[in-house]
Amino acid sequence: MLQDTFLNSVQRMLQVSIKQQRALAKNVANQNTAGYRREEVDFEKVLQGLESNRSVRLKATEASHLNGSKSLSSSIEAEVTNEGIPVGQINNVDLDHEMSNMAKTQIYYEMLARVMRQRFQNLRMTITGKTT
Repeated sequence: MLQDTFLNSVQRMLQVSIKQQRALAKNVANQNTAGYRREEVDFEKVLQGLESNRSVRLKATEASHLNGSKSLSSSIEAEVTNEGIPVGQINNVDLDHEMSNMAKTQIYYEMLARVMRQRFQNLRMTITGKTT
């Protein structure tokens, strides 16, 4: 298995983007649900987790050693926001805000996918010596 900290970080952020899109879609779907509170994924919290994971690295020198890596999909969860429900509204979902965040998250996801694709192209070129 390829151990690449950069690729692991990009993969983690792709997963965060997917979770964010799901939370935003749930918010849009519940825009008319009384008492619903919008959800979102805290990108900053995930980035801090990536930074803290870099401090200790375990390396297996024998096949019988335990794998020291953490699951990339663990602990990525959408959280209910602390925003109150505005007076006269049934919930705190602003459709314009949710749609703009969906577009922003989609652009972010596409950029990350492009970065990952370029990394694999570079690895392929390094291994094979061919540019295509």
